[in-house]
This record gives sequence, C-alpha cells and structure tokens, in this order.
Amino acid sequence: MARGEVVKASLEAWGRRDIEQSLSYMDDDVVFTFNAGEGQLQLAGTCQGKDQVRPRLQEILDLFDFQALVVESLRDDGEAIRTSMLFYYRHKASGLTVEGRYRQVMRVENGRIVRVDEYHDAAAVEAFMRMAADTVARRSK
Repeated sequence: MARGEVVKASLEAWGRRDIEQSLSYMDDDVVFTFNAGEGQLQLAGTCQGKDQVRPRLQEILDLFDFQALVVESLRDDGEAIRTSMLFYYRHKASGLTVEGRYRQVMRVENGRIVRVDEYHDAAAVEAFMRMAADTVARRSK
C-alpha cells in the first residue's frame, strides 16, 4: 500500500470512529503530538505507542460526536504526508457544535504511520472548550 493510501485508510477509519482500525495502520511505537494548546484541552501534548495513543483518541470520541470529517487535501511531499481536515463535531455534554480545520503531518515508514503531528488553532480550541464548560455548568445549576 502506498504511503498516501495508508494515511487515507487510517483517516477514513477514524472518521467512522473506529479507533482499532485507524491504529492498525500505525506502528506499535507511533509518536502522536496533538498541538492544540495546553489550557482547556487535556489531550494536548505528545504520547508514544499505541497503548498511549488509544486512550487519547478514545477521549476525543467520548467528548464529541462526529457530524462530518472530510479530508480536504492529502499531499505526499516526499518526506511526509500532509493533510488538511475539515471537521464538524458536536460536544456531547454541552450540545454545542464546533467546526474548523486541522492539519496533520504524518511520517510513514515500511507501510506504517510512525509519527503524527496534528495542528489545531489553539486559541479557538481553548475558547470552544471554555464555552462548552460554561454551558454545562449553567445547565447543572
């Protein structure tokens, strides 16, 4: 399977909310960095290995329903696969929807994704998570 096809297959599985299928395209020692600020979202940071990546991905699924996840672009620059993803998620606890774009830079070796660097607008993520937390808090009063 070509490098771009490996990435596309993993992203398609993720879009179906199938963590295990998405992880099946990753190396056992995959490094995953979620660049989204350190404030409201505890998911931010780096983890290594499927055993650390799995709960991080599960936390996203626990927080959000996916209304749509679209691969806007997928480009192999010879060193890495670069993606642009459009997303439309609903925050389960608050019912609020968030939409936007994030980018990924993935390295693929020997048919497996060995590194994922995912980039979100940190200020937008943090603002949304504060708003969602405020909404949940107001509803519980």
